[in-house]
Amino acid sequence: MVLGILKGKVFKSQVEREKGSVLVELVMACLVLMVFFFACVEVAWLIRDDVYLQRVARDAAREAVLAGSLDAGYAKAADRAQMYFGSNAGDVQVSLERYDAPQRHSVTCVAKYPHRFFGWFSKDILGGKGVTLSAVATFGWWDFPQDYE
Repeated sequence: MVLGILKGKVFKSQVEREKGSVLVELVMACLVLMVFFFACVEVAWLIRDDVYLQRVARDAAREAVLAGSLDAGYAKAADRAQMYFGSNAGDVQVSLERYDAPQRHSVTCVAKYPHRFFGWFSKDILGGKGVTLSAVATFGWWDFPQDYE
C-alpha cells in the first residue's frame, strides 16, 4: 500500500481510492457493448428473414406461372418456407393471384412472416413482440404467335 503524508495526514494513493470505481465502469461499458452486439445480431437476422421471404414469394410466383397452376405455386412456397424458416415455416402466409389477358399471363405472390425479436427467447420474455415482414413478387409470360414470316 502506497502511503503519502500531506500536512501530517495520511492518505491512500489515488489508484487505491479508485479501485472500486474502475470495476463499476467496466461493468457499465460491458453492458452497453452487449446491448449493441445483440442489436447488430437482431438486425442481421431481420435482414436474413426479409431476403428469405422475398425468395419464397419469387419462387412461388415463378412456379405458379410456369406450371400454369396456383396449387404448384403454393406447394413451392411451402417447400421454400420449410427450407428457409425450418420449424417456423407454418408462420409464413402466402397468397397467389393470377392475372390473364390476351397473350399475357402473370401471377402475383404476397408472402408475410411475423419476425419475432430474439426468436424463441422473445416468446417467454418479450411476449412474442416483433414485426411483420412482407414480400411481393410478380412473374409473367407472354404468348407470341409462332408464324414469323
